[in-house]
Amino acid sequence: LVREANKVDLMFPEVTMLNKIHRKAEEWVDRSTIAIRSKISLSELETLVKNGEKMPLNLSDILEKLQSRLRMAHDWIARVQKVVPIPIVRIEDEEDEANSDGGAVAVHREWLGRMRAVLGGEDEDVTGTLLELATEGSRIPVEMDCLRLLQIE
Repeated sequence: LVREANKVDLMFPEVTMLNKIHRKAEEWVDRSTIAIRSKISLSELETLVKNGEKMPLNLSDILEKLQSRLRMAHDWIARVQKVVPIPIVRIEDEEDEANSDGGAVAVHREWLGRMRAVLGGEDEDVTGTLLELATEGSRIPVEMDCLRLLQIE
């Protein structure tokens, strides 16, 4: 339909809108296909899913694969939080974070400190659980900050 409209050089607002939607959909499909074939950041995956859900097209086959990865990542993060709670970012921190990475760095430092305390403790069950989670997390095709921090420790 888009090609046919372009062939006959139609200049209606609907055709312009259709071309815009088609272009955005092609860009999204290209980026999503790359994301499915490789490992991408959690925030980028969340953005892809959010944008895919907004598209006025049926992208369910690709969207389902992305949503599945997102669920796996969120489920894994929830399991890590049960062992070592990740600090909650306050609204003021999010505003600071928009201006600099200071808020994110502080949260990561605090969580890393908690992680070290747990790993330095004498509870071998917790240490074993964290090692299992690190192994499991490395199999999830999503880059997650807390996984990197866990792997460092």
